Amino acid sequence: MSLRLKLFLMLSTFLVVITIFAGGTILIFDKVSGHMGSLRSLSEENKLYNELDRNIGELVDVTKNWGLTGDIKFRKQYQKKVADIYKSFGDISSISKQKEDFELIGKEFQQVLGYSKVIMEKRQPVGDPDVIENLKKIDNLAIDIMTRIDEMQSNSINIVLNVAMAGETIKKEMIYYHVGLISFSMIVSLFLILQIRSTISEPFNELLKATERISRGELSYRIKMDREDELG
Repeated sequence: MSLRLKLFLMLSTFLVVITIFAGGTILIFDKVSGHMGSLRSLSEENKLYNELDRNIGELVDVTKNWGLTGDIKFRKQYQKKVADIYKSFGDISSISKQKEDFELIGKEFQQVLGYSKVIMEKRQPVGDPDVIENLKKIDNLAIDIMTRIDEMQSNSINIVLNVAMAGETIKKEMIYYHVGLISFSMIVSLFLILQIRSTISEPFNELLKATERISRGELSYRIKMDREDELG
């Protein structure tokens, strides 16, 4: 085997091994990125649930205030609150992973909206028995909706905790992996250094030694080298 081929094979083997380890590193970082993406998504989802909870509570308050006072300003606020709630529903629907519970919240909100519209359409709501009855229905539905939202947030928090625990496991795996990578790289590097020394340095030194001794007149000196490469 030629010297060039030997060196090529040793370096190629080293590069292949390093490439494999580099691929493993990329996979680990990809897992970490995936977990970070999940955490960001769940954090955004919880934020939107809070907004929806607050908007529904404010809609209920506006409806109550109109039904109890008849102040025209609450009718103006009502339309804005409805628009805010629909926006919250739209934002959550695109990222929510709890589709069934979210659909139930949507159905219950439609009932709240129906009762609230009946109240808001009253010209003289104060003291109206229908208004009082509908406000009670709205209160019961709003409590149920907010309870469901709280449960969905609790589920999201549990998922966040699970993701965080998985992240800690991946962190430990990364430490072990990189310690192994460094150790293996050092061993391979040492092996390559010894191999290169054996392949090039030692025979080359023998040639220099022979040249020096022959130049001093020791023409009988012979190199003991049984090689089939260029140096041999």
